[in-house]
Amino acid sequence: MMGWFSRVKNSIRWKISIFITVFFLFLFLLSGTVVYVFFTRNLEKVFYETNLSFSRISGEEIGRIFEEYFSGGFPYFEERVNLLKKMNPHLEKIQIFSTNGYILYDSHLGKIKKEYKEEEVMERIKKVSVTRVKKGNYFEVVVPIMGIWGRHLYSVRFLYSFEKIKRIKRKLGWGIFLGILLAGLTIFYVSYFASKMITGPVERLSSSLMKKEVKINPEEYGEDEIGKFARFLSLTLENLKNALRELEEANRAKDRILENVSHELKTPLTAAKGYVEYILTGKMGKVDRKIEEALKVVKRNLDRLEGRVHELLRAREEEYKKEYEKRNFSLKLLVREVVEEMKKRAEEKGLYLRYLILDELPPVYGDREKIREVFENLLDNAIKFTDNGGVEIKVEREGNMARISVKDTGIGMDEEEAKRVFDKFTQASPEISRRFGGVGLGLSIVKSIIEAHGGRIWVESRKNEGSTFYFTIPLYAGGEDEEEDYGRG
Repeated sequence: MMGWFSRVKNSIRWKISIFITVFFLFLFLLSGTVVYVFFTRNLEKVFYETNLSFSRISGEEIGRIFEEYFSGGFPYFEERVNLLKKMNPHLEKIQIFSTNGYILYDSHLGKIKKEYKEEEVMERIKKVSVTRVKKGNYFEVVVPIMGIWGRHLYSVRFLYSFEKIKRIKRKLGWGIFLGILLAGLTIFYVSYFASKMITGPVERLSSSLMKKEVKINPEEYGEDEIGKFARFLSLTLENLKNALRELEEANRAKDRILENVSHELKTPLTAAKGYVEYILTGKMGKVDRKIEEALKVVKRNLDRLEGRVHELLRAREEEYKKEYEKRNFSLKLLVREVVEEMKKRAEEKGLYLRYLILDELPPVYGDREKIREVFENLLDNAIKFTDNGGVEIKVEREGNMARISVKDTGIGMDEEEAKRVFDKFTQASPEISRRFGGVGLGLSIVKSIIEAHGGRIWVESRKNEGSTFYFTIPLYAGGEDEEEDYGRG
């Protein structure tokens, strides 16, 4: 059932067919209701008027012969009553009343003399004019029989059943309903296949676009608007393929240039750094204090440049690496190790660096060295961009994942900067790039590592109030971690 609803929801053909069908069903239902009401009202009107006239004519005839029948002089009275009932199929019963409240004849019981106690009926019996009233399933007409000098002799009561009228109304209602249903099915069938003529080519076109190898033959779609659109799509796809080939070629050329430049820079940088370090050891002779200070500045800048080259090489490695060496390991121990390694750098800036394990965790499953790289990168950024306060790591469980947050009290970012912070070769702002350096690859590498582990990473930040980076990695399903619990640090 859910599959059918999903197909209807996602199909223009079904939507068009259902809309047209519902629209016409509404019109037919409205028209059918009007016809039904008009016909039934006229049917009831004819029923009332016909039976009223029948009662007046028959009542006068029955009144004339009843006295003879009552005194035994008219033996065929009951045959005449039965004939009247055959003439009018709605006639259910005929009764004759005296003016003093006695019932003298009942077509079901024959000749009787019995006091009638229903006051409402007796009031109509005593009237000298024809009365009519709808009572339950019956239509009642009372006709007074007048004698010489206007004397009220008897009253004849006719009871007409509504049962046949109700049957006619039910048949009419069902006929209209079945007619509307048949018309609705016909309209749905016609509209479905009419819409198929329109949506069929569009579906074929969309199916062609969904294939891995997109190929559109405009000749299949004729010369109408859809055919023109197919030709436009075919031309656009061809242009896109050409542009994609050019882009891929440019990207490969860029990668080759980056790789060559990185390797070409790495060799002389390593040599220059080695010579500077060797000179600073004093093995080539005593170094003057001013020269020593200058060499230290050179070494710091060489270290910085070497770090940038390393980032470029590492980014290319992450881009083309397909498999990780995944295994289960203790996240608590890894956090403790990284914090111990980075704590000295934080203390040099007067910052605190602490961690908190909020839940008992089983081991996590992943590449331990790559996850270490994630922690090192996030902590390196947090310490670099924080001048007061410090950095805090929190680890907690979230279903079958471990959720880690790295919170700092640094410079923070606005909403627009936070949106692009994980993009390659992008930093929060040009000012930060000039002030702190870097090529903007660290967080893009972190994101690729986390996503390769089936996790996700995001950031919450406010300008001048600090940033909190969150990421998740899967837990190992084999059981609880039995290693020592380093809950706080």
